[in-house]
Amino acid sequence: MNCFHCGNRLGKSDMCLTCGQDVRLFKKIVAASWRYYDEALKKARNRDLSGTVEELKNSLVLYKKNTEARNLLGLIYYEMGDIAEALIQWVISDNLDPDSHHAASLLSKVQSDQVELQKGSLMVRKYNQALRYVQGDSEDLALLQLNKVLDINPRMVKGNLLMALLQLKAGQPDKAEKYVRAVLKVDRTNVTALRYEGELHTKETRKAAVKEKEKITVSKDAEVRRGLSGDDVIVPTYKESKIGLMTVFEVLAGLILGALLVAYLIMPSRISSLKADFNATISSYNERLSAREAIIAAGEAEIEELKKRISGLEEDVDSAKDSSVAVREEYNKLLQAYRACYANEYLQGARIYLTIDGQAVADRVFRESYQVLADEFTQNGYTVLLQAGRNQYDQRHYQEATEYFATCLELASEEDSVEARFWMGLAYVNLADRETAKTYFESVIEIAPESSYAAQSLQFIQ
Repeated sequence: MNCFHCGNRLGKSDMCLTCGQDVRLFKKIVAASWRYYDEALKKARNRDLSGTVEELKNSLVLYKKNTEARNLLGLIYYEMGDIAEALIQWVISDNLDPDSHHAASLLSKVQSDQVELQKGSLMVRKYNQALRYVQGDSEDLALLQLNKVLDINPRMVKGNLLMALLQLKAGQPDKAEKYVRAVLKVDRTNVTALRYEGELHTKETRKAAVKEKEKITVSKDAEVRRGLSGDDVIVPTYKESKIGLMTVFEVLAGLILGALLVAYLIMPSRISSLKADFNATISSYNERLSAREAIIAAGEAEIEELKKRISGLEEDVDSAKDSSVAVREEYNKLLQAYRACYANEYLQGARIYLTIDGQAVADRVFRESYQVLADEFTQNGYTVLLQAGRNQYDQRHYQEATEYFATCLELASEEDSVEARFWMGLAYVNLADRETAKTYFESVIEIAPESSYAAQSLQFIQ
């Protein structure tokens, strides 16, 4: 795993040893990406290709440089007949990690077979043409194009699904079932295919009921025919028709009766049937509208969730940036302290050391380097600076001497700083600042009243 900031390889530490970036959040994100990849592998083994695609997309959303997930996504697309998407994923993977030859080998295998590549290109063009025909209500032409697509690649999931939908719409459930099974053979948990399968079972049940009813009707007619013996004679009745005015009246009466039958018996039934069809159509449209609204609402909820996740990640990144700035400052202080010591600027090194927060950085290298510096100034700092301050005092550089003595007081405890306090008082006496000098002499008397420094300090106070 490489650092997101400088690109160098990361170790077990929560900080990049090269640039000092805090990589704890980055490591958690990458780990989550690999967990999605592991789930995708499990689903791929069970031929849950749709679920595999979703897991791999989640993995790549978190960490786009997960080339293993991207290579597997390309293989799944290839298995589902979507060659163009497979090639896109492999090209991206090869550009992200050119040192790994996995994606390059997959690309070379596909591109080396020019015949198959041309077939794939032709398949994509014909599938897109079929979609345009469907959108233009030219479903017969769409069926012709899809037949050519599936001749090239019978395993293409999108092509089989579209063909099944068109066959369902054309009232051909048997043919539709063939294409649904082809999809489920490739992708066992394809949601669309399973929905079509449920629709097919519903239609097959209705069709079986109709066939059963027709069988019963045929059997009854057969029983009626068997009721007549061969000796029975059917004698037709015949009555001589009267031609004349009566016949005309009878025809007119028949027409009027027919009109009345149409008006009072047939038309109400027809109107009721039309109303039922209209209501069913309205209900169907309402269901579709509700489904679309539900999909839109789900999409909006997902967008809001993604926005929240992005906002949280941005806050974490900002926090990590602030933390990395503080870490860099501590590193800079440590480096400056070392440089001052090596340049024999011991006072400057001690001052910088006193400003370093040794607990601010968890890195092992920093802690070890800081401890070396701390040991030096804890063991030798007071003595070295006290002697340097006395040298300045002897040379009558009283102001410079106070700087050395002041740093001594920061390095030592009260009990150990009596001598530095005494000499600080003497320096201020020579600087004609007796009030400040008195303060230091009084502190000497308070801390070590029995010492020789206390006795000498009394002389300057009185």
